[in-house]
Amino acid sequence: MGDMIKQVSDTTFEQDVLKSANPVLVDVGPWVRNNIYVYGIRGEGKSAVRRAVALMAQRKFDATLVHTHSFPLSELPTALRYARERVEDAIKVVVTAR
Repeated sequence: MGDMIKQVSDTTFEQDVLKSANPVLVDVGPWVRNNIYVYGIRGEGKSAVRRAVALMAQRKFDATLVHTHSFPLSELPTALRYARERVEDAIKVVVTAR
């Protein structure tokens, strides 16, 4: 399990796995059952998200400047392509479950 976590957190994950002809399959069942949060590979951890929310609440930061695209989960491959290839100058691509 430790090797899997190291591999997933490696900064080359996007380059090596998402573009791979043999993608890595991950069982997310334990994450769901144990309420484990998974954050993006670009480092948006809990503290960074809290700071961003606080700045937006104080109207000191306009998230629309960086949130350029949203996709439903059913369009995940398209969302990943937009983020990876910066289609239409994508900066922050958000995937929603609803």
